Amino acid sequence: MAESRKALDDELGESARSDERQRLARELHDSALQALYGISISAQAARRTAGGIPESERLIEALDYIVDQSEAALVELRSLIFGLRPESVAEEGLVAGLRRLTAAVAARHKLHVELVKLENLWNLYWHKYWEPPPKRPGLP
Repeated sequence: MAESRKALDDELGESARSDERQRLARELHDSALQALYGISISAQAARRTAGGIPESERLIEALDYIVDQSEAALVELRSLIFGLRPESVAEEGLVAGLRRLTAAVAARHKLHVELVKLENLWNLYWHKYWEPPPKRPGLP
């Protein structure tokens, strides 16, 4: 009886923690992420405008810095939000989990990543590297 009560308490506690992580992820996405995105877009627009102003090198450098820093903060914040969303592979499936993880890593490191089916990789390998065995005399 005590063990089942403890298991239930653990399950409820985990559920509450998961709900709180989800709430934090939504709030971060809806507030901080959107604000950073707005800063980045505004700084990029100001940078384009400053390019037409004579003797604006210092302004351009400052705007470039703002753009770079806001984009880096966006990547970090997206990664943090991803970490707060603990959907398990059991809930969403292995392929969906790999897609989410790959997308987060690709965004964080500015990579282009494409997931392909393992079957497609095998077919590619097979057709590229497979060679029939050499004919031996006296064998069909």
